[in-house]
Amino acid sequence: MIVSTVAGLVALALAASGWAQRRSTYGAGTYVVAAAAATVWCWSIAAFEQLDRPGHYPYAVVGLWLAAVSTSVAAIFVMARRAVRSRWSPPRLLLALFVLEPVLVFALEVTNPLHGLMGSKPEGHLEFGMAYQLHAAYCAALVLASVVALATRAAHADQAHRRQVMVLQALVVAVVVVEIARLDMTQYIAVAGLAVLHHAMFGRGLNDLVPIDRAAAVDEMADVVVFFDDSGRLVDLNASARRTILARDGRLPDAGASVDDVLGAGVTLSEGADQPFVLGDGPDALQLVARCTPLTGRDEAVAGWMVVCREAAPRRRDRPVLLDPVTGLMTRAQLDHSLRQAVEQLADGIGPLSIALLDVDGFKQINDTYGHVAGDEVLLEVAARVGGVAGGVLTGRFGGDEFVAILVGRTAADASRVAEAMRAAVAATPVRTDDGLVPVTVSIGVAEHRGGDVSDLLRAADDAMYGAKRAGRNRVGVAARKS
Repeated sequence: MIVSTVAGLVALALAASGWAQRRSTYGAGTYVVAAAAATVWCWSIAAFEQLDRPGHYPYAVVGLWLAAVSTSVAAIFVMARRAVRSRWSPPRLLLALFVLEPVLVFALEVTNPLHGLMGSKPEGHLEFGMAYQLHAAYCAALVLASVVALATRAAHADQAHRRQVMVLQALVVAVVVVEIARLDMTQYIAVAGLAVLHHAMFGRGLNDLVPIDRAAAVDEMADVVVFFDDSGRLVDLNASARRTILARDGRLPDAGASVDDVLGAGVTLSEGADQPFVLGDGPDALQLVARCTPLTGRDEAVAGWMVVCREAAPRRRDRPVLLDPVTGLMTRAQLDHSLRQAVEQLADGIGPLSIALLDVDGFKQINDTYGHVAGDEVLLEVAARVGGVAGGVLTGRFGGDEFVAILVGRTAADASRVAEAMRAAVAATPVRTDDGLVPVTVSIGVAEHRGGDVSDLLRAADDAMYGAKRAGRNRVGVAARKS
């Protein structure tokens, strides 16, 4: 009892210290939750040792004990995920599970004499019930997920970040070992680990030292970067390469494509001088310079090639930027110019004219859940799917997660059918990103030009789009004809 009481006091001091320094490092609140739960964990054990006696079983105390274990394990899991992926936040459903599971376990334990789902003590021998076993499996799953995630991160981290990750790994592994060995010391190991973790988080900034994801860094490069295997077959493209090639060909090359298929003739996989070449044709062709770097394996043999391509000369200031760098579609400036031209041509008898304004549903949540790199991949895929449906239709990025398709020669009724095909194409299958499959839908507003200027047309489409969102999202709305 004394040891548990003292351990609880230590955990309480750690929680108070973490709370006082909560603004000094990211994720401090999660640490405070873990330490506060450990306090309840230790003190509930101390209370149990004092109150448990024949004929009187302290169900409420045991309920607090089990709920505190759940909360501590969940908080440690979140900290482990953040050590692996900076600024990670649990999705809402997972967060709800973290909150509801301890509450449910406490309620089931308090009412256990009525149903026995948590366990029983026939002839003094404790037998765990189904509800307790589910609770134990839940905690074990979180601990196992933490171990696997931290081990994976440590295996690929550099030396400095590996030391930081190993602090959390040591805490989680120690808890597992002690629990398996049934040494009845899990709460003490957890408090000791939290003390070490306190120094790592608040002294050394565990959650603020963001490991550099080299793959993500390459993906964010403005240069076109292409990876081939040692036989010259395509392995991967960075985001800039995907945008550039998609804008040129309208589709991305398949894995295994040759160097000529991806970059065109003129690039040889050989180390040495820069290789000038032309990507694409016509007025939008790019004059690029390629540099090939061999990638070696552990045996120092060439296992593949990284080809970095950059423009041979800086872009002239008087040369308009026609393509959005993320989606490969027209920029907002070029979109406005094309819309003004289309409206002006209506005076020459070229009509009708409609537009479709697309907005990705819940895009902020996609960014928050999967990250901004995955968000860009979603925008790129939405652009590709919309372009695949509306071939020959001018489409541009209006801003953020909004797109506009200019539907020349189509009435609102015709345009709504095209918009419905766009909506269905986007929603058909989740978008595959490096962070997993992302379900994506769009809400679309359709408006036909019936007088006024470009801003009036855009405003009508915008109103129709928000009407579609209010009606439940993932649908097409058509602007009402003004009387």
